[in-house]
Amino acid sequence: MFQVSKKRNSAYYTITSGEHRYRGIALDCKGGRTDKGTRLQSWTKSENNSAQQFYLKYLGNGRFKIYHKSGKVVCLKDNKNDNNGNPIHLWNDHSAITTEWYLINAVTGRAYMPGRR
Repeated sequence: MFQVSKKRNSAYYTITSGEHRYRGIALDCKGGRTDKGTRLQSWTKSENNSAQQFYLKYLGNGRFKIYHKSGKVVCLKDNKNDNNGNPIHLWNDHSAITTEWYLINAVTGRAYMPGRR
């Protein structure tokens, strides 16, 4: 579980762990890098850290693409979606299901869709 939050007057979101024991941990570009293939990791949340700034593009039907501030898309490594635990990394934007994410409301269990309750 993750929380997606945006600071006031910012275009970017921080994606943090929603589990109580991991509070303060955010999705982060390893080493602050943003080149193609940069692995994403869990790291201590830091205000204004560009390695932790993402934006969302709604594709419809509950699907989103998650982009890093650099314009690279968050993607499953090697385009493999055959099991849980696959690493994620930054990649050039492309049309693959491994770049699409559902944001599930933890209360309702339904995919989040902007403009719907």
